[in-house]
Amino acid sequence: YNIAMVYLVFLIVVAIVGIILLFKGKSMIMAFLVLIIGGIYSLPPFELKNIPILASFITGWGLVHPIFITGDLKIVWLIAVILTLYATGTALLKDLSDLQGDRQEGRKLTASFISMKGLMVVSMGMTLAAALLCLMLDHEVIGLAPLSTCLTTLYFYLFKSDEEIEKKVYKKMALSVALSGSVVTILIVTGLA
Repeated sequence: YNIAMVYLVFLIVVAIVGIILLFKGKSMIMAFLVLIIGGIYSLPPFELKNIPILASFITGWGLVHPIFITGDLKIVWLIAVILTLYATGTALLKDLSDLQGDRQEGRKLTASFISMKGLMVVSMGMTLAAALLCLMLDHEVIGLAPLSTCLTTLYFYLFKSDEEIEKKVYKKMALSVALSGSVVTILIVTGLA
């Protein structure tokens, strides 16, 4: 426990010094926001990780925050908001990968008050909305990633049992995110998009 606390303090000090040295203006504020939200996400008395849906949103935002920190253009921020919607839709299903363990630990889960299928519908809605927003903004290639994840979720929703969904959907979604994200990145970097 003591070693963990020393390590935590060390990481916080390094993060603060790094933020001060690396960023200025809005970027510095956004970087400090990550540190603050990261703290209240896990530490008492807040422990936002125990608030269903909000925890998924914070996780989604956390995955996309580098774009917010480094992006100054309005279009970059708009894409970051769309990707946060996508990441949140994906993070909503993370709880399904260990429902039993989370319940044993007494964690509050979104799946406790929304059925598994209902949660999948919300996730599909968010990822499909992200794909459609990309299409509306003429960023069709970026929209391939959320569309792929939406289709993966739809497949599980239509053709798999609750047990298969609980055990496999998040792993398959993560694979879908990785593969489609890689394809999108390659298309953008090579100029084919």
